[in-house]
Parts: sequence; C-alpha cells; structure tokens
Amino acid sequence: MDNLGLFGIFIVGFVGALTPGPDILFVLRTSLCTGARAAFAAFLGIASGWAIFLGTLYFGLSYVLGNAYVQTMLTFAGGVYLIYLAGLLLKNPVSAPTMTQAYSNQTNDGVRILLKTYVKALGINLSNPKAILFFATIIVPFMEVDLAARIVVLFCALSLPFLGVIALGSAIKNYLTPKVFVWIDRICGVIFMCFSVYLLFNAFVSVLGFL
Repeated sequence: MDNLGLFGIFIVGFVGALTPGPDILFVLRTSLCTGARAAFAAFLGIASGWAIFLGTLYFGLSYVLGNAYVQTMLTFAGGVYLIYLAGLLLKNPVSAPTMTQAYSNQTNDGVRILLKTYVKALGINLSNPKAILFFATIIVPFMEVDLAARIVVLFCALSLPFLGVIALGSAIKNYLTPKVFVWIDRICGVIFMCFSVYLLFNAFVSVLGFL
C-alpha cells in the first residue's frame, strides 16, 4: 500500500475541510449558538453529503461530479438555498437559551429540531460547489489505487476539523452573552448571503458559456 499516497490524501482532506466555506461555518454557528448535540447533528448532515460524494467515486461515477451541467445546476441550487438560510438567520436571530433547551429536549419536538438541523446541513453540503469541485477535481487523482482505504482516510481527515470546531464552539459558548448570539446569526447571515451571490453569479456565467 502506498503510505505516501494515504498521507497525501489525509493532508489534502484535512486542509480542504479547514478552508472557510458554508459547511464548516454552519457547524461552527450551530456549535456556538446551540451546543455540541445540535452541532453534531449538523456534522452528521455534512458527513452524509460526503458519503454520497465518496460513494459516487467508489462506484466509478466521478464523471457525474465533473459534468459542467451538473455543477452549474448544483451551484444555482446552492445559491438559492443559502439565500433562504441567510434570510432565516437575519430575520429571526437565535435566542440561545431557548434554542439550547429545545435541542436538549427529549420529546418529539427536540428530535424534530435535531432532524431539521441534519437536513439543513445535508442540503448545504450537497449544493456546495466547493465540495463538488473538491471531490471531482482534487480527490479523483488520489483514488487510482487502494480506493476503499483511501476513502476511509479521506473521511477521517475531513471529519477532524469539524469535530474540533464542535469542541471549540461548545467550550466558548458558555462565555458568550445573549447579545453575542444575535450578532453571530447576523454575521453568519451576511456571510451566507455573500456566498449565495457569488454562487448565483458563477451559475449565470456558466449558463452564458453554454449558449
């Protein structure tokens, strides 16, 4: 087995996950505002997106991720979805104590809210062009041999920064005031809006290129 190849793919995955983007921002925001349990639900949503991308590679369907039309459609969908999330964050900034209590609730309401967080995170990942390009153009060259082992190493490398963000956010959360939580949502809303404008612009440019 090519250990250098495994090490290389670990480094690429780790650095790729650390690069600022909607995925890690959503997990960080969830960790800061609502704690580790909700943030882990968000992480599972992101990780499920990775599993779909990696499954596509495993079954030899990397050409699907590399297709320009598919990338354009997902870019457009990602832009629209981030506008929706940005609107929610800007319109209804989180009340940290209330949301934490809701996420900690053992009733059906608590489970439903966790499931909603999971679905939101999955949607962010699947419509994230950064993730699509990462798997389609950067990861594919590393997947020529030992595919199963490399997928496991890559998944671990991607997970570590997110788990670190969850731990850091949960620790810092206890020292933040309610006003800070409101500003966290406002800042995240603005950043998501900027991401969405960038994605929609790129989708528009791609469509013009097809004409």
